[in-house]
Amino acid sequence: MTSPTDPYREWDVAYVLGSLSPAEREEYEQHLSTCDECSAAVASFESMPAVLSAVPKEQAAELLDAPAEADLMPSLARAARTSRRWSRIRIGAALVGAAAAGAVLTIFLRAPEPVPQQQQAFPTMLTQTIPSPVTASVNLVEEPWGTRIEIKCDYAVPKGGQGRSLGYALFVVDSSGTASQVGTWNAGPGTSMTPSASTDVPRSKITRIEIRLLNSDKALLEARF
Repeated sequence: MTSPTDPYREWDVAYVLGSLSPAEREEYEQHLSTCDECSAAVASFESMPAVLSAVPKEQAAELLDAPAEADLMPSLARAARTSRRWSRIRIGAALVGAAAAGAVLTIFLRAPEPVPQQQQAFPTMLTQTIPSPVTASVNLVEEPWGTRIEIKCDYAVPKGGQGRSLGYALFVVDSSGTASQVGTWNAGPGTSMTPSASTDVPRSKITRIEIRLLNSDKALLEARF
């Protein structure tokens, strides 16, 4: 049992705060093994280090009416044994903890910034509707404003090596059936062209891509979606 003359009566807070020397700490731990009252006192202060770590030194000094540059260990020990002062420490730490918790909640509960979606590509080979030495593939890339269209058009050398440069036009057909010319280029035998075009028609509303001879209504190649 601990009595008013117990020499270890004032060691509890110093033990919790780690201010005892190694020899004193060993001595006090031996005493704790036989003294229920001191053990209970130590248990009541076990949360103190965690509380103090949440309170800036300046705020702790203010709560203890001590200079900010002072060694707060003795003041903390005295305050911990005085219920009125310890209540003030708990209140101050609770406010700090609430503020910290609020900051954490703000971080985790705040709606994340929208991440720009990666552009989606839809490479497609065009099929010939009229036999010709021209082959092509089209790449449709979704954009916020509509669709970017990338074409690779190859003009093979006809048998016999004859052929001439021709003009071609790229058309987009939307879901309403409206066809719009979006690009033109010239190509001759043995050439490979990579023209690009754009349209405000969304990728989801493009139903067909056509390559036509310039100034002709007939499609040489097409891709349907």
